[in-house]
Amino acid sequence: MKPNIGISSKNLSLIVETLSTVLAVENVLYIKTRKFHWNVAGDSFMELHKLFEAQYTQLEADIDAVAERINKLGSKTIGLFSDTVFIGLTAFSLAYNLRFHSGLISSLIPITTGTPPLQQYLNVLP
Repeated sequence: MKPNIGISSKNLSLIVETLSTVLAVENVLYIKTRKFHWNVAGDSFMELHKLFEAQYTQLEADIDAVAERINKLGSKTIGLFSDTVFIGLTAFSLAYNLRFHSGLISSLIPITTGTPPLQQYLNVLP
């Protein structure tokens, strides 16, 4: 059921599409961050281990808030990697090397083509 909150159906669809993109990006970032937390090793182990833990903890709360907002706007959330939409909405590199800390950190940054990372997801709004 679509909420009656003064937003046109067209704009509501754009908002849900944008939030779905944010949700997909947050989920991929969460999974990668969690994996790095489990697998980091070397000289900076403790610092990176704590950094990744803080990040995935914050991402859990953010993911929940975005998913609940999508539901409150009358839509269903994406949430499976098998969802074509889910995979297609992310701009992260899936390649990384667990042996090099710089590779871990840089793979958590979305690939962009000159557009600031967050802005590329917000550009769908009029």
